[in-house]
Amino acid sequence: MFGDSALPRVILVFGIVVPLAVLLGYLLATPQSPAAFGMVGLVLMVAAFPVLIRWHHLALVCLVHASLNVFFLPGQPSLWIVLAFFSLGMSILNRALNRSEEWLNIPMITWSLILLLMVVLGTAFLTGGFGGRVLGSEQWGARRYLGVIGAIVAYFAFTARPLPPESARLATGLFFLSGVTAVFSNLIFYLGPAFYFLYSFFPYELSGNLLDPSMDLQRLGGIRTASTWILFFMTMRYGLSGIFDPGKFWRLLIFVGVFFIGLFGGFRSYVVSIALLFFFQFWYEGLIKLRNILIITGFLLLGGAFMVGFSDRLPLTVQRSLTFLPLKFDRTVQKDAKGTMDWRLEMWAVVFPKVPNYLLMGKGFSFDGMDYYLTRQAVRSNQVKSYEDTLISGNYHHGFLTLVIPFGIWGVLTFLGFSAGAFKALYNNYKYGSEEYQNINTFLFALFTSKWLFYLFLYGQFDLDLIFMTSVVGLNVSLNGGMWTREKREEIEELRESGEIEKEQDLLVRSW
Repeated sequence: MFGDSALPRVILVFGIVVPLAVLLGYLLATPQSPAAFGMVGLVLMVAAFPVLIRWHHLALVCLVHASLNVFFLPGQPSLWIVLAFFSLGMSILNRALNRSEEWLNIPMITWSLILLLMVVLGTAFLTGGFGGRVLGSEQWGARRYLGVIGAIVAYFAFTARPLPPESARLATGLFFLSGVTAVFSNLIFYLGPAFYFLYSFFPYELSGNLLDPSMDLQRLGGIRTASTWILFFMTMRYGLSGIFDPGKFWRLLIFVGVFFIGLFGGFRSYVVSIALLFFFQFWYEGLIKLRNILIITGFLLLGGAFMVGFSDRLPLTVQRSLTFLPLKFDRTVQKDAKGTMDWRLEMWAVVFPKVPNYLLMGKGFSFDGMDYYLTRQAVRSNQVKSYEDTLISGNYHHGFLTLVIPFGIWGVLTFLGFSAGAFKALYNNYKYGSEEYQNINTFLFALFTSKWLFYLFLYGQFDLDLIFMTSVVGLNVSLNGGMWTREKREEIEELRESGEIEKEQDLLVRSW
């Protein structure tokens, strides 16, 4: 009845596809049930598996900063964590099967991250384990451990191979633009409760305080984050010299417009971090000249004159983003900004004297979930200080504190070792790298410098910020095929002078 070639197809359709479609249809009748989430996620994962095997490295590069959750796994981990472990696993398997593939190794970074991983695992073992609310443990903190371990894994996954030259620019662009997905966390809230199930796919944490009805001034974390990534992309793509190019005035208009939209997030850190990046990008591009300084000063004076006259008439969240300036603002904004600053200063005054207690043996990330819950309820009823629950959870709103208290002096030393190696690699690729990637290398160096300083001295959280730093360095190493040196550059210059173009191109694209 059936030909030999048709029979397997019929079996596939009626034996697998149709029953699977019926099962999925039944489960999707209750789309928010755990069984439906798990089954749909499993099917999607199996369907995407062949694609991931082929493009796992590019997928990690393009989606590492996407604000997406793997909704069908316990705890709904971020997508980048799953991709990092999968990509590294596939790279290890490829290396085992093909010995000719060499990893892009920068010893100082490699060994410092390995030691940091040992410090993290050792601290977790000595302080009661990883915990995990999703696993039913009374000890919480597994998500933070996973964030740090995942960031280390992501670096090695990034540097497992160089980016193909034909897709390097596209992948680098998506590395930044994927962060725009953060805006969905705010959009879902405004769509209403009927769409809140989408928070299974997009992290609700980026909603700012929209989900907290007790807050007088609502801040839009997703808007701030999305705007930041767009500004990053534009600066990487054009450089400041390209953005301020008079012949391309629309670039400056878009840049200023996106920056202003980001002010609706209501975060002072947004303005400070962009200003810090702007300074280093200006410096590394070699734009520190009298003419350029006068132009920038003119822009600042015009903006300052506008702010003096209209600062208290701007939207409240915009005003809050600018409260570090000595201007007149709405009383509600001033009260909210002063309250958060006083809250941090008061907490830091309590925490900093305790740092010596954790130098040799860090506290780790684990904390008692019941203590945290009861303390949080006491904070809401004004029975204890407003920062007491933060002292338990360990989110001290200061980068150095979130590193030294959990992992002691050993965590600090290994992090500084990674930082030294990262600065060396970024500087060398910025100084001696290929002209083809000059804009990208300059921006990545400026971005890492500004982020590193902001994290250590102003605001940060180790388990969230480490992936930013390791991914930027990993992208730079993968993009450039390793770390360029003066000798490498001189060799290329000699090839150019001798006219050996083919050898030069081979030298530029091969991994070493």
